Amino acid sequence: MSTHPNNIAEIRRKKKITQQQLADRLGVHVITVSKLERGVMQLTGSWLERLAQALETSQMELWGGFKLLSMDASGRLHDGENIEVVDPSENSFSAFRNPLGEPDAKWLHVQDNTLLPFFGEGDLVQFSLMGERELESAEYLDGRLCMYNVTGSQELHLGIIGKKHSVSEFDIRSMNGRLMKNVPINFMWYFSGYLSNSAIVAHFDTTKLGEKT
Repeated sequence: MSTHPNNIAEIRRKKKITQQQLADRLGVHVITVSKLERGVMQLTGSWLERLAQALETSQMELWGGFKLLSMDASGRLHDGENIEVVDPSENSFSAFRNPLGEPDAKWLHVQDNTLLPFFGEGDLVQFSLMGERELESAEYLDGRLCMYNVTGSQELHLGIIGKKHSVSEFDIRSMNGRLMKNVPINFMWYFSGYLSNSAIVAHFDTTKLGEKT
């Protein structure tokens, strides 16, 4: 059985809160808390929000695996096309990142060259789930690539996020350029990673496992 490491139990003990008390705050059975702490249940974005509020801590502290990593940028991009080459040692950044992946990230396997020159056939593109708190301050997403599904639908789509009208309503420009206004959003993921097909070591199509040859 796969598990998902996290820091829930450690934080709960530091705050001198029992599993039962945490369960009461969350409105769930104590067994659910135990499963979350042991990583038997996946720590989704929704659980992170509820646990962070119940334990009065940050979502980042709850999710295990995050490390403060340094990155050196060797260039600065101006005007969408002009690159200024700089000394990487003088252009360093630090950010909390999870080298093992994000709990609610989705990878898309690109099937054709429709999105060239940005993404081509065989590439992997990552999108990370936005929780309610992130959506409340989502103005910074204006003009960015996102994956979303419309309220009442199970279908997922890519689009460019436009004006925000409410926590759950946005203008969205489809990838073919059509502008849709006041789109009711159920879930939204923001573009957060990319792997070219040349960097992929192997591809396992589990749908074909067990098929006779």
